[in-house]
Amino acid sequence: MRWLPIPHPDSDAGTLDSHFVAAQFVRLDRSIFLNSTIGGNAQLGQVWQYRPERQELQLIFESPSSRVLENPDNITVSPRGG
Repeated sequence: MRWLPIPHPDSDAGTLDSHFVAAQFVRLDRSIFLNSTIGGNAQLGQVWQYRPERQELQLIFESPSSRVLENPDNITVSPRGG
């Protein structure tokens, strides 16, 4: 693994969202699931799936209301895949 500096991370000129940050994973042959805590039109959260073999990022769920999902910040998978 190699760390790369982010120029001026504490400046008022921008946030980390305006910089490209990357990581390389080896022997990853399925998917990575990510969530955006305040993503989506309702700003209540989104769940994304990244498939490295296809280099594809796909939105798989966007919360329509706080009754469905409200600002997720963690994703967990059981040993049985659930």
